[in-house]
Amino acid sequence: INLSGMYGRMKRLNIYRMMLNHMTDEEKIGITARLAKVVLGGALESDGDLSMACRQSPPGMFSPSEARKSQQQRRECAISVLSDAFAVLTSKEAKVGRTSGGEEGDVEDNITDANGTAQFTAVKGKLLSKISRKHLIETILPILCNLKSILEANRSPLLKDLMRYLVDIFRSYRKEAREVLASDPTVLQEIEYDTRQFEKQRRQKRANRASRLSKGSSMGSERISLTSKVGNTPTDQNKS
Repeated sequence: INLSGMYGRMKRLNIYRMMLNHMTDEEKIGITARLAKVVLGGALESDGDLSMACRQSPPGMFSPSEARKSQQQRRECAISVLSDAFAVLTSKEAKVGRTSGGEEGDVEDNITDANGTAQFTAVKGKLLSKISRKHLIETILPILCNLKSILEANRSPLLKDLMRYLVDIFRSYRKEAREVLASDPTVLQEIEYDTRQFEKQRRQKRANRASRLSKGSSMGSERISLTSKVGNTPTDQNKS
């Protein structure tokens, strides 16, 4: 089974979702922390494949064709790793505090009885949610801000994946995110503006897609109506 490249991306994402659905909240926190440190943090380094995937290579750096081909393959693999990491981090399956039915929210709100096990589960879920939020705001958010500057400067296609994650964080924890970035108001203003623009573009794309689907459905109905009219000719009526 070939799972590499863009052709295998959907298969990889399905595997990730299946694995996340069978993980405990503790395991999800661990996976998120490792992805942030190893993958996103690795992209901030000055060298390495993950760093190269976020930056434009200087012209003529790899002139021999074989070396250039090998470098391009490594770059594409690194881009896939980063893109997959963002897909996992933004997936609903990776969120801490999800119930077995797949609904998100505070575990405490989903308690239906008052027995000891339920109370322990509520306290544990609330604690893990706080740990996850703290790591997300204090560790991952600064990494994303630094990586955003690099991707913007190099016009990287990975920027849309990063912005999708950043928008989700600001929508969920806007107050906490503002507190963390309060020491750098310029960066905060830029990120808030970019998140608003990104959300606006995403809403516009959804509206355009809905409009195209509506037009397609309308055209299909018109064809059916026209076909029925053509079939119901005077000749057919006389025969009947």
